[in-house]
Amino acid sequence: EEIDDADLPGTVHRVTYRSQSPTGGDVAVSGLVAVPDAPPPPGGHPVLAWAHGTTGVGDDCAPSRLGVRALPLLEQHLEAGYVVAATDYEGLGTPGIHPYLVAESEGRSVLDAVRAARELFGSDVAGSRFVVVGHSQGGHAALATAQHASGWAPELELVGTAALAPVTDLENIIPAMFESTLGLALGIYVAAGWPAAHPELDPSDLLTPAGMELLDDAREACVFEMESLLAGEDLDSLRVRPPAELPAWAARIDHNTIKAARVEGPVLIAQGGQDAIVPRPFVDVTVGQLCVAGRSVRYLSHAVADHSTIVGASMPAVHRWFERLLAGDGTRDDCPQR
Repeated sequence: EEIDDADLPGTVHRVTYRSQSPTGGDVAVSGLVAVPDAPPPPGGHPVLAWAHGTTGVGDDCAPSRLGVRALPLLEQHLEAGYVVAATDYEGLGTPGIHPYLVAESEGRSVLDAVRAARELFGSDVAGSRFVVVGHSQGGHAALATAQHASGWAPELELVGTAALAPVTDLENIIPAMFESTLGLALGIYVAAGWPAAHPELDPSDLLTPAGMELLDDAREACVFEMESLLAGEDLDSLRVRPPAELPAWAARIDHNTIKAARVEGPVLIAQGGQDAIVPRPFVDVTVGQLCVAGRSVRYLSHAVADHSTIVGASMPAVHRWFERLLAGDGTRDDCPQR
């Protein structure tokens, strides 16, 4: 389905494509694909895969339902010559619940969106070389894509991965989710979504009966509505214990934490100094792990950017970094000398 927007230097299409859940079943995933008006170079346009931040776990929270508004800086991406593939992720806008922050699900959704763009518009339009950029939850998804790329989509060539304010240090972030109103909203998304990918998990291990009643709301309420529903609630009346204290949940936290040694290719991380949602110390942990694993890491810090504004603040540098990688040029490595 083409979305009409005459002001863009390209066309935008709402798509549905096939992927596979972590439990092995085929799933339908929705998203958007944008194609530049400019003629493709030999081998096709590079593909820019966009991985969005937290919206919720219900179908109404699927970004593609917003049309072009779901794609930040889309005009700049098209002018730079990218085909843009933007997944909604498994379970957002399609049957089933979204497995929020499940790395394998996110990575497959992103990679299969790139495949869908090539299948729909041809490999002469959308080439096999691609980059991925994601924000917040999408930063986790972008790095999950880099972790699964060669195993899941060996016909594609991942050139570089950019993660903006990424939710990656799950071993520290998920326990912290249960300590604030917004955090508990996200924690309830984890409780609602993880059993879809990991059937051995029971959300009642984490939530009181009153908290369990909120699971039905979580399956429909998008993130800001969910935060409003929890405003004024006594958090202790909703939570039982942090997931890290429960062996089955702790094992899956480890499973869905990005494994630096498995991340493929160069990585750019951008973080805002005013980010109160994913504070810099959490991101520093991920950067340190990537450096220890021998990855090439460009680490951008924007002192005045917060969790939302980091996207606009960092994207010009992200574009320049991608351009150098696609041209085969070297890039700066901010890891200490090894």
